[in-house]
Amino acid sequence: MIDMKNFHTVYSTMLNKIYQEDLSSQQYYLQFVADNRQIPIEYLLKRKVVFVPNNDYLHYYGGDEILNPNYDIYYDRHCKWTHFLLIPIQDLSQNIVGVVGWDINHKARAEDGEKGLEMYRTSNKIVMNKAHHFLTDVTLIENTFHKSVLFVVDGVFDSISLNSIGIPAIALLGSNTSTTLYYFLRWYSYVYVIPDNDVAGYSLLKTLKQAVPNVYGVYQPKTKDIDELLKLQPNTTKKQLLSLIREPIPGDVYLKV
Repeated sequence: MIDMKNFHTVYSTMLNKIYQEDLSSQQYYLQFVADNRQIPIEYLLKRKVVFVPNNDYLHYYGGDEILNPNYDIYYDRHCKWTHFLLIPIQDLSQNIVGVVGWDINHKARAEDGEKGLEMYRTSNKIVMNKAHHFLTDVTLIENTFHKSVLFVVDGVFDSISLNSIGIPAIALLGSNTSTTLYYFLRWYSYVYVIPDNDVAGYSLLKTLKQAVPNVYGVYQPKTKDIDELLKLQPNTTKKQLLSLIREPIPGDVYLKV
C-alpha cells in the first residue's frame, strides 16, 4: 500500500488545480449529475467531486506524477476513470485516501448490450484498504458527533444524498467490515443501519448487529434503497430521519411511507 499522505498530496493538488482552472467545465458536468441524482450542485462542489471527460484530463491537471500506476489512476497512460464521476474518500483527519467512481454512462452502455460493466469502482488495495475506510462527509460527521447518532448505508449515493440534507451517514465500500470499523461505530450510542431491500442489505444489518452494540435497523418497504425514497418522498423522509437525530429511539425503526 502506498503512503496515504503521498496520495493525499498528489490527488488534492490535482483537485485544487482543476477547481481553479476548469471550474466552469466541472459545473457544467456536475449540473447534469445534480439533476440526475437530485442532489444540489453546490453540495457536489463542496465535496470536490470531479467528472473525468477524457483520457488525458487527469494527466493534464495532475502532471506526470499522476501516471504512476501505484495511484491506480493511469496504467500505460490509459486512465481507468475516464467518464467516471470521482468522489474523494477521506479519513477522519480529512486526508484523501482514495476515490470511488460512478460510471455515468453505465445505464446507456448496458442497454447497448455491453457486458461485465462496473457501475461503481473504488481505488484498489495498493491505494487503500476498503475495509478500514468509508465514504462520508467528514465535516458533517465532526459537527454532529455530539449527537451520538450515526446512519450506515451500503450505497454511494445513499450516503451522499443523506449527507446533503444534514444526515450523518457513512457508506461502506462494498459491504466491507473490519475491527477498525467496529471500533469507530462503538463511539456512537445509536447506529441506525438503513439496508437496501435485498439479501446483501439485510446481511449487512445482521453482521453489524452481531458485532456492535446499539445497532438498529431502519426499514422502509417502498423502494429498493433510501436514495430512491428520498427522491420519491423527500420531505417526509427527511423529517423522520432528522427526528431520529433529535430524539433517538433505542430500537428498530419503521419509516412511514
